[in-house]
Amino acid sequence: MKQLDVLRCLLRCRNSLFHLCVVCSSHIFDSISFVEILQQICFSGVKWVIRLQLVLLLVLVVSTFDFIIGTMVHTDPGS
Repeated sequence: MKQLDVLRCLLRCRNSLFHLCVVCSSHIFDSISFVEILQQICFSGVKWVIRLQLVLLLVLVVSTFDFIIGTMVHTDPGS
């Protein structure tokens, strides 16, 4: 969705470079931050990448159990 927003911004603001920088700076900052985080993970080494994968796996397992328990437990909002 962000790519479409940036494209719309570029098409709308092609005559004003300052306006383009102000409006699209948040998307650019998000992209640069994401690339920087990925770069730091790559530089940290295989040991830390494996640990990060285990943490992400744990988050996925916990969220799956939360979903399953949430579908089985029904609460009545009226009472």
